[in-house]
Formats: sequence, structure tokens, C-alpha cells
Amino acid sequence: MQYYLAPMQSLTGFVFRHAYNKHFHNIDKYFTPFLSDRRLNHKEKCEVLPEHNAGMYVVPQIMANDVEVFLEIVKQLE
Repeated sequence: MQYYLAPMQSLTGFVFRHAYNKHFHNIDKYFTPFLSDRRLNHKEKCEVLPEHNAGMYVVPQIMANDVEVFLEIVKQLE
């Protein structure tokens, strides 16, 4: 059985994921809050930075109804 951790608004950000992963190693995938704006703000960038998610399988969730917006967000994650 695999376990995934879904985000809860203002509760399960990268600080929570890091602390949880440090003490409990039973989560297979962690999902970030939805990224939906063309320009990621500082908080959103912190959610997906590799140094904030070291040792975890983190899946960024992108929500867009336009392929151009989707691609702009993806470029910022690279």
C-alpha cells in the first residue's frame, strides 16, 4: 500500500512536509498546494525548491486552463 500526503491550506507546507518526513518515513509522495498563477510568488517558489524537499518525492500540482499559463509555470519550476 502506498501513502500520499495531500496539502491542507496553510497547514501542510514545505516546513510541515520536512518535519513529518524527518520523524516519520511512511509517506510515498507529497503533493504541493496548487500553483495557478503565471508568476509564482516567493511562498509558492519555496514550496517546490529542491532544498526544501530533499529526500522526498514531491509532486507539484499545477492548475491552469490555458496551455501557455501551464508552460510558464513549468518553466519557473525548472
